[in-house]
Amino acid sequence: MRILITATGIQDYIFNITERKASARLRGRSARLGLVMDLCLLLLQQEFGGAVEVKRNAGSRLEVEIPSGIDAVRFLDNLRRELDEHSHRDLNGEVWFAIGCAATQDEAYKELDDGKFAIGKAILQIEGKWEPEQFVFERWPSERALQNPEDADATTLPEAVLGRDLVEMDNHLINFHPVFAPLREQLCMLGQAVEVKHGRVFDGFCVALQDAEGNTVQQTHKRLARYAPQGRDGQLLDLDEIADLSTGAKFLGVLKADLDRLGETFKNLNGEDSKKLSEHLEGLFTDGLENLIRSNANYGHIYVVYSGGDDLFLLGPWDKLIRFIDEFHSQVEDSLKDCKPKPPTLSAGFKLAHPKSPVRFLADDVEAALDDAKGRGVEPTKLKPKNRIAVFERVILWDELKDGLIWADRFITGASEQNLSRGFLQRLQYYSDLFRQFFDEGKIEGLKAVPLLQDDWRRNIARVKEPLKTELTREVQPKLTELGEQGERMWRVIEFASRFAIYALR
Repeated sequence: MRILITATGIQDYIFNITERKASARLRGRSARLGLVMDLCLLLLQQEFGGAVEVKRNAGSRLEVEIPSGIDAVRFLDNLRRELDEHSHRDLNGEVWFAIGCAATQDEAYKELDDGKFAIGKAILQIEGKWEPEQFVFERWPSERALQNPEDADATTLPEAVLGRDLVEMDNHLINFHPVFAPLREQLCMLGQAVEVKHGRVFDGFCVALQDAEGNTVQQTHKRLARYAPQGRDGQLLDLDEIADLSTGAKFLGVLKADLDRLGETFKNLNGEDSKKLSEHLEGLFTDGLENLIRSNANYGHIYVVYSGGDDLFLLGPWDKLIRFIDEFHSQVEDSLKDCKPKPPTLSAGFKLAHPKSPVRFLADDVEAALDDAKGRGVEPTKLKPKNRIAVFERVILWDELKDGLIWADRFITGASEQNLSRGFLQRLQYYSDLFRQFFDEGKIEGLKAVPLLQDDWRRNIARVKEPLKTELTREVQPKLTELGEQGERMWRVIEFASRFAIYALR
């Protein structure tokens, strides 16, 4: 029998933060929902013992298998009520949980989908009728006080404390212990208080369920991408401090990515291979991602809002974040190349943002960029959907991003040391818009860029110093006026490279 538990409204909850010192609260909120799934797993294991086989526990989704002869109805009904009460009392009604349980995986997913249409009914309905009074949610006084910076400090909220505790490298224990009279300053869920503590180094975290005397009655291990940049005082850097570490323009980079066609991949795997792939992906998007960040000093100020399962959400200095996702994509591609019949691919959306923008707006904007990359958005392009990145309001392929970064570095050096005109780089953006009209929209008027570009090129390249002059003349110029696939690709590369360089040279 398959049991599925998932959450809805995740993005609205995690990113509905407009107060000061958002960094610690982001970390706490993103981890908090995963901890609910961990607690559900511990409770299932406590109830049914070794009969529980974990199929997936990543992000906000838990999937387990138990023998068909076990009667789990009463336990799951109680769990539904506890989850609904937690949503109503502690999550301000922003996140709700749904449970699906059936003999097969497909039937369980159908029940899960049906349950999403009646989320929260265990607490919001009385005798089968929706109760209007239950839809009134009271914000905690500490939350309301944050509207006045003089009244409270956002870093003292329970979720912010959780966020800071998780970042500490010596902390490897997460304990759940019963609480009978929860305090406002405690982080609680399903009648359990959450405590993050020092402990011996595990492969990730040890998550333990304890009794009232503090004895561990059930435990599991999980991986968690928890990296967040810290200042010299040990506090998490806030978003404006992260943006200030960008090269050139002081923008915040916002990135969201996930795997394509993962469902198709899992359908072609047997149970054991499916479990292995799930564990491999969890390691890739947690330990693998965090190890890459820690191994390169240029990535040290990237903030992992969440990463696990098959998706990620990152903030960081805009230029470092673009270079990071190029390298991480290469790792993902190499790691999954042997998947049959066809390896999953990665799609990503990237946006530049002002660090003072409300976090929820950043999330909405980058979600739209990811939709463009997957082919669900409005960005016109002839590129096949998925396996792409949307960056600087354009969709390009991963190999074009890699080539674009090479040319961006050449442009940056050229503008600083080799007489390359910054004005010429800016005009390349205008020419690329014209050529895009021809390539993507079939508008013949876009070809007026050809004589303009040739005249501009002749006047500017003549004064550029070597070796950039020869590189541009040999590798770029012949392709930019070609009206076939090579010219179209080169324009995508040069458009990205010139935009990157312009921002980096500010």
